[in-house]
Amino acid sequence: YFSWDMKYMLKMLYPFEADVLKKILRHYYEHLCLKHNALLTRFLGFHAVKTNKGSVRHFVVMNNIFTDNLDINLKLVA
Repeated sequence: YFSWDMKYMLKMLYPFEADVLKKILRHYYEHLCLKHNALLTRFLGFHAVKTNKGSVRHFVVMNNIFTDNLDINLKLVA
């Protein structure tokens, strides 16, 4: 899902995705603190909601990196 201005995205996570994000979150945060210009998606929120049936659904809120008008100035060919 996108916000009305396309600036933010909401993504539901599969349980394994939530587990991986929990494991890497501290290192991800530390990396972004050191590398301010990193072209990684910024996670703004990591949430869990419990449904009426008792299951837990995880989702993240993040910046939409495709709204920035960034020019590609380097292309790597493997």
